Amino acid sequence: MPELTGPAALAFYRQSGLDIPFISVSGTVGEETVAEMMKAGAHDYVMKSNLARLAPAVKRELRAAQERRDRRQAEAISGYLASIVQSCDDAIIGKTLEGIVVSWNAGAERLYGYSAEEMIGRPISVLIPSFRPEELPGIFEVVRRGEGVDGLETVRIRKDRKPVEVSLTISPIKDATGRVVGASTVARDITRRKQEENERLGLIQDLTAALSHVHP
Repeated sequence: MPELTGPAALAFYRQSGLDIPFISVSGTVGEETVAEMMKAGAHDYVMKSNLARLAPAVKRELRAAQERRDRRQAEAISGYLASIVQSCDDAIIGKTLEGIVVSWNAGAERLYGYSAEEMIGRPISVLIPSFRPEELPGIFEVVRRGEGVDGLETVRIRKDRKPVEVSLTISPIKDATGRVVGASTVARDITRRKQEENERLGLIQDLTAALSHVHP
């Protein structure tokens, strides 16, 4: 196409913003121009004297373009999920199987008082009350089997050393091969609910005691 040179076509392609293979085929362009085009973003160059390379080059670059699209989609999904986790009101924490914190969202900061910088890299055991020493090993034993824990009501210790009652949902984290490599925990503050339950229980006990003194 005398009216459209290879470099001009490449410049038009780059302006389009499309991620599709750009392979130049020519029999006249020199090595210097080839080098310039490759540097400018061409994916490959095939001389007309060696057209046997064209089909494999097209297949290779189509596969590479698909891989780039898949990677961008995975990154977009990962970023979207990360934003959901970060903005969630519940505390969401990721840990290794050794109990080392690897992720700590804003909900965890609000619930426990520690910032992400303070907790990432530290053992999750700093939240466990001294009167429940067996709870954490038991949880990790379940997780290592690839099982989860749902609705566990327990107590954790905040940064200010005050206890907080929480409901925990714990799930195993698996790698691409299905091997369990960690655990994720979603914690919800149930302090108010437990207080209300205790108040109701106390009221029932008071009423029961009062009725026991009523004589017919």
